[in-house]
Amino acid sequence: MTLAMAGERPETKPPQALPRYVNPLVDWLLSEGWNIGDAGQLLRALAVRMQADGIDIWRMRLTIRTLHPQVIGIIDVERAWE
Repeated sequence: MTLAMAGERPETKPPQALPRYVNPLVDWLLSEGWNIGDAGQLLRALAVRMQADGIDIWRMRLTIRTLHPQVIGIIDVERAWE
């Protein structure tokens, strides 16, 4: 660590690109998945992506909580992705 005197700028490193995540599903969710506007379509796309990565899936459930005072959340269940 170096200290800077008054009027001097401390030594800084050049900015680097944000690191990619080790988990490809997290990468997909943050780069492509967040653009999907419908919960059902997101669930289907995630299931297809997981199966493409070699994860066997029989059933998935997605619950999205809301801030609405009369609606607790939105639930979508998907069983077949063929």
